[in-house]
Amino acid sequence: WRYSKRALPNCGGNIDWAIATYADAKHLYVFCLGKKESKSAGEKPVKLARILLTDLENGKYANWEFATEKPSGGSSAAAWRQDYALAKSIMPVGGPEMSVLYSPKNKCYVSLFQEPMSEFVSLAVAQNIDGTWTKPCHVYRVSETKITINGKKALTYAGKAHPLLS
Repeated sequence: WRYSKRALPNCGGNIDWAIATYADAKHLYVFCLGKKESKSAGEKPVKLARILLTDLENGKYANWEFATEKPSGGSSAAAWRQDYALAKSIMPVGGPEMSVLYSPKNKCYVSLFQEPMSEFVSLAVAQNIDGTWTKPCHVYRVSETKITINGKKALTYAGKAHPLLS
Protein backbone atom coordinates (compact mmCIF):
# COMPACT_ATOMS: atom_id res chain seq x y z
CA TRP A 1 0.00 0.00 0.00
CA ARG A 2 1.01 3.61 -0.43
CA TYR A 3 0.16 6.56 1.72
CA SER A 4 -0.47 10.14 0.72
CA LYS A 5 -0.99 13.34 2.67
CA ARG A 6 -4.03 15.48 2.01
CA ALA A 7 -5.25 18.70 3.53
CA LEU A 8 -8.73 18.55 5.04
CA PRO A 9 -11.14 20.48 2.81
CA ASN A 10 -13.23 23.44 3.92
CA CYS A 11 -10.96 24.47 6.79
CA GLY A 12 -9.17 27.42 5.21
CA GLY A 13 -5.78 26.49 6.61
CA ASN A 14 -6.99 26.73 10.21
CA ILE A 15 -5.61 23.33 11.21
CA ASP A 16 -1.98 23.07 12.28
CA TRP A 17 -1.75 19.29 12.72
CA ALA A 18 -3.75 16.11 12.84
CA ILE A 19 -2.80 14.79 16.28
CA ALA A 20 -4.78 11.57 16.69
CA THR A 21 -7.08 9.22 14.82
CA TYR A 22 -9.77 6.79 15.88
CA ALA A 23 -11.86 4.48 13.71
CA ASP A 24 -15.10 2.70 14.46
CA ALA A 25 -17.08 0.44 12.12
CA LYS A 26 -18.41 3.39 10.10
CA HIS A 27 -16.09 6.43 10.39
CA LEU A 28 -12.49 7.54 10.63
CA TYR A 29 -12.17 10.36 13.16
CA VAL A 30 -9.26 12.81 13.10
CA PHE A 31 -8.48 15.03 16.07
CA CYS A 32 -7.03 18.28 14.73
CA LEU A 33 -4.98 20.89 16.52
CA GLY A 34 -6.44 24.19 15.37
CA LYS A 35 -4.75 27.54 15.25
CA LYS A 36 -5.18 29.91 18.20
CA GLU A 37 -8.61 31.49 17.97
CA SER A 38 -7.61 34.74 19.65
CA LYS A 39 -4.41 36.46 20.71
CA SER A 40 -5.40 36.16 24.36
CA ALA A 41 -6.01 32.41 24.17
CA GLY A 42 -3.04 30.50 25.52
CA GLU A 43 -4.06 27.15 24.12
CA LYS A 44 -4.82 25.77 20.69
CA PRO A 45 -8.27 24.19 20.41
CA VAL A 46 -8.79 20.58 19.40
CA LYS A 47 -11.37 20.12 16.65
CA LEU A 48 -12.80 16.80 15.47
CA ALA A 49 -13.27 15.77 11.83
CA ARG A 50 -14.73 12.56 10.44
CA ILE A 51 -15.27 10.80 7.14
CA LEU A 52 -17.19 7.64 6.25
CA LEU A 53 -14.78 4.76 5.72
CA THR A 54 -16.55 3.99 2.43
CA ASP A 55 -15.93 7.57 1.24
CA LEU A 56 -12.28 7.28 2.19
CA GLU A 57 -11.96 3.94 0.37
CA ASN A 58 -13.66 5.38 -2.73
CA GLY A 59 -11.54 8.54 -2.89
CA LYS A 60 -14.35 10.91 -1.91
CA TYR A 61 -11.99 13.11 0.11
CA ALA A 62 -14.24 16.19 -0.02
CA ASN A 63 -16.79 14.53 2.29
CA TRP A 64 -15.08 15.38 5.60
CA GLU A 65 -17.34 16.78 8.32
CA PHE A 66 -16.54 18.64 11.53
CA ALA A 67 -18.21 18.27 14.93
CA THR A 68 -20.34 21.31 15.67
CA GLU A 69 -22.52 22.35 18.58
CA LYS A 70 -25.51 20.10 19.06
CA PRO A 71 -28.93 21.50 18.27
CA SER A 72 -30.78 22.75 21.35
CA GLY A 73 -33.18 20.20 22.77
CA GLY A 74 -31.60 17.44 20.69
CA SER A 75 -29.53 14.43 21.58
CA SER A 76 -26.21 14.59 23.44
CA ALA A 77 -24.31 13.90 20.22
CA ALA A 78 -22.80 16.71 18.19
CA ALA A 79 -24.12 17.81 14.85
CA TRP A 80 -21.79 17.37 11.89
CA ARG A 81 -21.20 19.96 9.15
CA GLN A 82 -18.72 20.30 6.31
CA ASP A 83 -18.05 23.95 7.21
CA TYR A 84 -14.99 24.25 9.47
CA ALA A 85 -16.13 27.72 10.59
CA LEU A 86 -18.89 25.96 12.56
CA ALA A 87 -16.55 23.42 14.17
CA LYS A 88 -16.59 23.40 17.95
CA SER A 89 -13.58 22.97 20.17
CA ILE A 90 -13.97 19.58 21.85
CA MET A 91 -10.88 20.03 24.08
CA PRO A 92 -9.01 23.17 25.12
CA VAL A 93 -5.63 21.58 24.40
CA GLY A 94 -4.03 18.47 22.93
CA GLY A 95 -0.59 17.25 22.03
CA PRO A 96 1.37 15.69 19.19
CA GLU A 97 0.67 11.99 18.71
CA MET A 98 -2.23 12.08 21.16
CA SER A 99 -3.79 8.67 21.86
CA VAL A 100 -7.56 8.18 21.72
CA LEU A 101 -9.18 4.88 22.63
CA TYR A 102 -12.46 3.50 23.90
CA SER A 103 -12.44 1.90 27.35
CA PRO A 104 -15.15 -0.82 27.45
CA LYS A 105 -14.60 -1.26 31.19
CA ASN A 106 -15.28 2.41 31.92
CA LYS A 107 -17.69 2.93 28.99
CA CYS A 108 -15.96 6.11 27.83
CA TYR A 109 -13.40 7.47 25.41
CA VAL A 110 -9.95 8.20 26.80
CA SER A 111 -7.36 10.63 25.50
CA LEU A 112 -3.78 10.55 26.70
CA PHE A 113 -1.26 13.14 25.56
CA GLN A 114 1.68 15.30 26.45
CA GLU A 115 1.27 18.99 25.72
CA PRO A 116 4.13 20.44 23.69
CA MET A 117 7.16 21.18 25.87
CA SER A 118 5.35 19.97 29.01
CA GLU A 119 6.77 17.54 31.53
CA PHE A 120 3.30 16.16 32.25
CA VAL A 121 1.28 13.44 30.53
CA SER A 122 -2.40 14.39 30.69
CA LEU A 123 -5.64 12.43 30.49
CA ALA A 124 -9.15 13.48 29.46
CA VAL A 125 -12.34 11.41 29.05
CA ALA A 126 -15.70 11.76 27.28
CA GLN A 127 -18.90 9.73 27.02
CA ASN A 128 -19.14 10.44 23.27
CA ILE A 129 -16.19 10.87 20.94
CA ASP A 130 -17.73 14.13 19.69
CA GLY A 131 -18.97 15.27 23.07
CA THR A 132 -17.57 17.41 25.79
CA TRP A 133 -14.25 16.09 27.09
CA THR A 134 -13.22 16.61 30.68
CA LYS A 135 -10.58 19.16 31.52
CA PRO A 136 -7.25 17.34 31.10
CA CYS A 137 -5.60 16.26 34.34
CA HIS A 138 -1.95 15.39 34.87
CA VAL A 139 -1.49 11.66 35.42
CA TYR A 140 2.29 11.33 35.12
CA ARG A 141 5.32 13.58 35.43
CA VAL A 142 8.16 12.72 33.08
CA SER A 143 11.24 12.99 35.28
CA GLU A 144 13.59 12.89 32.31
CA THR A 145 12.77 16.54 31.56
CA LYS A 146 15.19 17.49 34.32
CA ILE A 147 18.11 15.61 32.74
CA THR A 148 20.87 17.48 30.93
CA ILE A 149 22.78 15.72 28.14
CA ASN A 150 25.85 17.40 26.67
CA GLY A 151 24.74 20.69 28.20
CA LYS A 152 21.24 20.52 26.74
CA LYS A 153 17.97 19.83 28.54
CA ALA A 154 16.45 16.51 27.45
CA LEU A 155 13.21 16.69 25.49
CA THR A 156 10.39 14.28 26.14
CA TYR A 157 7.80 14.08 23.42
CA ALA A 158 4.42 12.56 22.71
CA GLY A 159 3.30 10.53 25.72
CA LYS A 160 1.23 7.63 24.36
CA ALA A 161 -1.37 5.23 25.71
CA HIS A 162 -0.66 1.52 25.44
CA PRO A 163 -4.07 -0.06 26.12
CA LEU A 164 -2.88 -3.61 25.50
CA LEU A 165 -0.33 -3.27 28.30
CA SER A 166 -2.74 -2.00 30.94
